[in-house]
Formats: sequence, structure tokens, C-alpha cells
Amino acid sequence: EDVSPLVRQIKYQCSKNTHFGIYEYIQVNLAYSSNRMASNRLTRNEVEEVYRTNKITTSFEPVKIDDLIETINHFSAVRYVIDTILTPLSRTYIKKLHEILTYGTYAERKEKLLSTLVE
Repeated sequence: EDVSPLVRQIKYQCSKNTHFGIYEYIQVNLAYSSNRMASNRLTRNEVEEVYRTNKITTSFEPVKIDDLIETINHFSAVRYVIDTILTPLSRTYIKKLHEILTYGTYAERKEKLLSTLVE
């Protein structure tokens, strides 16, 4: 594969699911930043906990299920981008990313339900 040394390192850490490396930094910080833009209420520490353990410690404030689903989906989307780093950007590629990001969310379930009612 003709990729930079940085991409090779990220792909290696991704394949090993390495913690405390550039791959984890990318996963946690991109997910947290994206979440904040989408009004997701998880803190950076909670996003990191979900990434490392696939669990979250509850606090006094309830956690929205969609916040968790969107965070986990974001991890999958970033991994997909890394796995397909040499794939040209296309409408199909962007649709695939959207599908990964919305999988299992309330919005996706609502859209599917409405589309079956229209048919």
C-alpha cells in the first residue's frame, strides 16, 4: 500500500486496537468534537471510557441512548475511513459513511418506519 508512514502507524495501531497511541487520540477526539457539534452530551472522558471499555459509568445525569450509539458509530466510521484510506471520495462512499454513522439511531429507525408507511 502506498501510504505515508503516519498512515501506516495509524493502520497498525488500528489493527492492534492500541490504546494511548495516535489511533486512540484520533478516535476519541474526533468522536468527542463531532458529538459536541451534534449536541451530544457525552464528555470527553465518557467518550474515552466508551472507546476503551465499551461501557460508561453512569452519573447523576441520565445518558441518552442515541449519544452512546452515535459515539460507537463514529468509532466505526473512523475505522472504515482508515481501512479504505485509498478509496476515492464518491457519493457512494459518503452514503456508506452516513449509513455507518446513523446505524441504530432513533433518526434511522424513524426514517425506516416512515418509509414503510409510505409504501
